[in-house]
Amino acid sequence: MADQAIIKSLESKALLIRKKLLELCSQTGVHIGGNLSVTDAIHTLKPLDIQAVLGAAATGRVVAAQDHNKIGGLGALCATVILEAGVQCKYVVRGCPDTFVPLATPTYLYKINGMDADGLYSAMKDLL
Repeated sequence: MADQAIIKSLESKALLIRKKLLELCSQTGVHIGGNLSVTDAIHTLKPLDIQAVLGAAATGRVVAAQDHNKIGGLGALCATVILEAGVQCKYVVRGCPDTFVPLATPTYLYKINGMDADGLYSAMKDLL
C-alpha cells in the first residue's frame, strides 16, 4: 500500500511528477514515503473513478491537484467521495485560486499555484 497519494488532472505526466517528488525527498532527506501513488486516471469528473479516489484516500494522505479553479472541481468532488465513504485521511487541494488568473504558460501557472512537482512535494510534506 502507498504511504500517500496524489490525485491529479494536470497536463504533465504522472510518472514525471512521481520521479521528481522522490528525487526531492532524496535530496532533502525528507521522507514522505517511498511508495507514492500518483493517480493520473482522472480525465473527467463525470464519470469519476470512485475506486481510484478511495484507493488514494486509503493511503491516509492525499493531495488533489487540478489545473483549474479549486472551487467545485476535482478536489471538491474527491473530498465528497472520501467523506461519504467515511474514509479518514489528511487532504489538501492544489489548483487555481478563485481570482483572476493571468494568461501565462502552464509551467508558470503550475508553479505559482503549487501544482508543479515542487508545490506538490511541499503540500505532501505539510501533511506529515
